[in-house]
Amino acid sequence: MGLSRERVILIINIIVFLLVIPVFSTIASAIENKEIADFVTEVYQVYMAKDFDAVYKYLHPDIKGIMSDEDYINFQEETSNKHKMSISQVRVKGVKSLDKIPGEFEEYLSKTDEQDYYSVSISYLLSYYLGKEREREVEKDVYLCLEGDNLYFLWDPAAIE
Repeated sequence: MGLSRERVILIINIIVFLLVIPVFSTIASAIENKEIADFVTEVYQVYMAKDFDAVYKYLHPDIKGIMSDEDYINFQEETSNKHKMSISQVRVKGVKSLDKIPGEFEEYLSKTDEQDYYSVSISYLLSYYLGKEREREVEKDVYLCLEGDNLYFLWDPAAIE
C-alpha cells in the first residue's frame, strides 16, 4: 500500500514551500538593501549640493528634538565655508542590518520595538583647504533607523558641541 495521491501532492507542496521561502527572503533583503543604499545616496547628493536645510529633514525626529535646524545648518555652513570643504564621488559600498542602536546614538534615541537599524559603508572624495588645497578618500559607516515606513539618517549632535 503506497502513499495516496493527496499525500504525495501535500509532500511536494511542503518541499517546494521550504525551498521557496529562503529565495523570497533573499529577494526581500536585496530590495530593502537597495532602498537603503538609494536613500543614503539621496542624502549625500543633497549634502553635496550644500542644501543643509534639506539634509536636516532626513534626520531622526529624536535628534531634531535635541538640535535645532538652525544649529545644524549653521554648523554645516561654517565648517564647509571655513575649510572650503566639498565632497564628490559618493559610493555606497554595503548595507548591514544591526541588532541594536549604534552605541553613539543610544543616549539620543528613544527605544521602541518598531525600529530597525542599519550600518551603511560609504566612500567619497573630500576636498578641503588647510593651508593649501587638499583631497583625500574617506571611507566611513553611516547609520540609519527604520521606524515603520520611515527611514531616518542618524547624525551625532555631539559634533556641534
